[in-house]
Amino acid sequence: TLLYNCDFNTMIKVITPNDQKLISKGIKSVRSRVTNIKKHLPQNMSQDDLMQHLIKSLTVKTYSLSQEETKTIEANALQYASPEFTFLEQPHHTKILKKRFSWGTIEIFLDLRFGKIQALSLIGDFFHKEDNLASFCHAFQGVIYQTKHLVKVLAQTDINDYILDATNDDFLNLLKEGILEEQLLS
Repeated sequence: TLLYNCDFNTMIKVITPNDQKLISKGIKSVRSRVTNIKKHLPQNMSQDDLMQHLIKSLTVKTYSLSQEETKTIEANALQYASPEFTFLEQPHHTKILKKRFSWGTIEIFLDLRFGKIQALSLIGDFFHKEDNLASFCHAFQGVIYQTKHLVKVLAQTDINDYILDATNDDFLNLLKEGILEEQLLS
């Protein structure tokens, strides 16, 4: 995205994600990641002048790929388009899911690696029924982050044993919000 002369105060109000998302990506703030191009250009260059300059600069020379380069690109495209690469070879990352239910607000923190849950933790304004909420969370460790595997875990435990009035369906539906294109892996 190119920003020519953006009002950052308005932009930040409109598109700033929650702090946890920024933290999970290692970003201090939205503002620290963007700049207006206008301040880096000669003072008299208008937006139209910039567009014309970019068109001329980027389209002056045509580059033709060799057969070897084309084969390399096609091989890379096959590798990167595969569901295994997209969903199972992901780097370690944290996914944060948050939702308000009648029984309270819950935030699920998932540490994922290679499509599996390495750790799951919960915080929120719900009422704990037992002190061992950690054992509920631990049940998900090592589980593939797909609905069919999450359902198996929840069939063996009931979140309502740990959180007052919580349901496995609510918890599962929130977990499912973070799953991308799992049908490709089925």
